[in-house]
Amino acid sequence: VGSIAVGTPAQTVKMVLDTGSAQMWVDNAYEPSNSSTWVDQHRQASVRYVLGQVAGEIGSDAMCFESGGSGLCFDRTEFVWVKQM
Repeated sequence: VGSIAVGTPAQTVKMVLDTGSAQMWVDNAYEPSNSSTWVDQHRQASVRYVLGQVAGEIGSDAMCFESGGSGLCFDRTEFVWVKQM
């Protein structure tokens, strides 16, 4: 589990960094309406796991992976904003 900053202004959310998944997702700790840089892609997606799935809207936003006070930041990172777990 790690902390990432999503959106403008940044919203800090915890995320399980899963290198075995093709799709990154962020749960409801993130609120796109509070971000001036959220771009809704107007597409739906679901990610299936052995013990369940998550589903939501695909979009992109600014994202920083924090590490000891500095981070790796991207202007537009595509992910699923989860609405159903």
